[in-house]
Amino acid sequence: KEKLEKEITIYKNLDLSYIPKYIASGNYNDYKYLIITKINGKSLYSIWHTLSEKERTNIIIEIAKIIKSFHQINGDFLTGYNATSFRKHIKNELLKIIEKLQKLNLNVKCLQDILNKSFDKLFCDIKIGLVYNDLHFDNFIYDGEKVYLIDFDRTIITSLDYDMMIFKTMCENPSKFANEEDEDNIIDSEYKNIYQIFRANYKELFANKFTDDRIFIYQFIYLINQA
Repeated sequence: KEKLEKEITIYKNLDLSYIPKYIASGNYNDYKYLIITKINGKSLYSIWHTLSEKERTNIIIEIAKIIKSFHQINGDFLTGYNATSFRKHIKNELLKIIEKLQKLNLNVKCLQDILNKSFDKLFCDIKIGLVYNDLHFDNFIYDGEKVYLIDFDRTIITSLDYDMMIFKTMCENPSKFANEEDEDNIIDSEYKNIYQIFRANYKELFANKFTDDRIFIYQFIYLINQA
């Protein structure tokens, strides 16, 4: 229910050319519903292996444009983090991981050094905005000409570079977010250039010299919590 309510809020407040159009929502027999237009296409995971290198490059350029556009939207209709609360959230996540690792008698000096010596410097200049927060190829639909974005239940107000956590993880481990029926089609080498193409076409997101360090920390927190 909570995820669907988030989707309804997003669709009611966003009228974008690259997402489905909102039609209606409400309650029926104690169930909440959302009706949106259907996108006639296929997920990028299901067709990536069939595309030429030129087509793949053009699609990633279009994705960079979509995410840049998304980040520029005023997200006042959603709750989320400001710069101070986001820094506190990340710091608390690292503290919780340190505690868990210490219980396993693992060395946590590198994490303690980040918190004590580097954290304030790394996170002093972050830009807060509307973040999609689920950037992988199962959520992009391609109709042969245009790329569409779907599935907004993880969207949040947070640090803009946080969007790279899932995206970079997908590029490094393409099978991670794919449906079972698409796993056999995934060839790791076909994903190796995606991140660099995206970076080259959304340079503003990586303008801060500490952006890569922050993305590394986001990935570390995400992956070790899953482990």
